[in-house]
Amino acid sequence: MEKNDIKQILNSIKPRETSVIIVDLKAIENNYKNIKKLAPNAKIGASVKANCYGLGIDAIMPCLLKQGCNHYFVATINEAIEARKLAPKATIYTLNGLIKGTIDDYIQYNISPVLSSLNQIQYWVNTEKPAHLCAALQLDTGMNRLGLKQQEVELLSQQYDDLKSQQINLIVSHFASADDSNAQQNTAQSSLFNQIISHPLFKDMQFSLANSAAIHMGEENHYDIIRPGISLYGGQASDHNSDNMECAVYHYSKVISIRYPNINETIGYSATYEVEKPMVVATIASGYADGISRHLSFQKDGSAGCAYFQGGILPFVGRVSMDLMTLDASNIDCDISEGDWVELLGKNIKVSDVSKQAGTIDYEIFTNLSTRAKRIYV
Repeated sequence: MEKNDIKQILNSIKPRETSVIIVDLKAIENNYKNIKKLAPNAKIGASVKANCYGLGIDAIMPCLLKQGCNHYFVATINEAIEARKLAPKATIYTLNGLIKGTIDDYIQYNISPVLSSLNQIQYWVNTEKPAHLCAALQLDTGMNRLGLKQQEVELLSQQYDDLKSQQINLIVSHFASADDSNAQQNTAQSSLFNQIISHPLFKDMQFSLANSAAIHMGEENHYDIIRPGISLYGGQASDHNSDNMECAVYHYSKVISIRYPNINETIGYSATYEVEKPMVVATIASGYADGISRHLSFQKDGSAGCAYFQGGILPFVGRVSMDLMTLDASNIDCDISEGDWVELLGKNIKVSDVSKQAGTIDYEIFTNLSTRAKRIYV
């Protein structure tokens, strides 16, 4: 999306809107195509959990369907039901497993649970269900959250000759350290996954191991289904894919006040910023209730988050509060006024830079974006 496109969008919205999130669906489509080029022999199972990482499943999932995506991964059964309404014929997997008492929901909405324990497998096998309804099985290769350990697979093999006859057709696992391309754990997990799936129990199965970060680690991790999430939405999944995806999320906030504090005055809660020279302070109508991390507040060492306006950087001064943020607009080469829009996320303020500054990851920045901001899909 070009600068003039954004300007036109911002000029078209109602004056009462003071915080805007623009989601570029075309960029998401292009990211999908780029991922497909990276793994041409694998199906794409898009991760649309957490409302498409906070960006809006109602708008994004139809966009992915249009690109031919027919496999989706969510976390919970409620998310799966929501996704089913948008994609009546798609295959939808719930990653959090088969919770006891929910099997009727899986049957009613034709949802595939990702079984993650021997108890869940037993529950699945013992339930009468349609012949077309299949499940996946998760292996624990090093994450230690969900899934069967190798020794549990051996126990399972004592009960069943194969799993396909039990309406289980996909085996998944998850890298713990794929965001670090040099992590030795990646090699160890990949090796263990290959060792486990060579068991006769998994004959004629499909396999899935790679999330966004692992997709970029090489074809040997792609198997039958890849599971991109953050890469689809333009975020950085790891230290080795920063330039492959298009920016798809833009966050803008409106300036509602321009102030000229006196020297030795302070700005914001707890008086953490003291004015040492003449300055221009722009107050914007966004704060941590809008998804701006409080960790981006001005720190004693001088570090702080920042915004962007007409070619200039505006550092945060004072603390990020619930509804407001103050910016140092003293050093930009243009005037800034009430009603102007500043960029908090986009091509100039990259989500990967914001997440590093806040001591977190792109995933959290996106999922924390508030519904208070006006959402626009283009």
